[in-house]
Amino acid sequence: MKNPEDIVWDTITDSAKKRFDYDGFAAGYSEFDDGTMAENTLFQTIIGLAQEKKIEDIANELSTQFLLIGLGADKKELIEFVTDRSRDSTLEIKAAYQALVFYDRGAKTPGILVQVRSILNDWPKINEA
Repeated sequence: MKNPEDIVWDTITDSAKKRFDYDGFAAGYSEFDDGTMAENTLFQTIIGLAQEKKIEDIANELSTQFLLIGLGADKKELIEFVTDRSRDSTLEIKAAYQALVFYDRGAKTPGILVQVRSILNDWPKINEA
């Protein structure tokens, strides 16, 4: 059974996967892992942006994570990836920010999940405007 908090983060990450060619992105990792590296990279990017970290700092953190598992990463490509996600995953960043605030205030996961889903469901309305 999943940790309830994981459901919140998975909801945000799964939504972000629909904003760009995630399958193509994940295919670049296929020879190195079991499918979790691409997802973790996306999740760490969204959380970093939600925490209002600088793009370069997020890219450096990702690069360090890759180095710790024995992989090199082109920092320019990481900066580009984070920059692109800052543009196409704005609702996910907002949802992650709200989730972090709510968890910090002691809110319970079911209520946080309702708020996250509400934020993410605003996407079609924004794109119709």
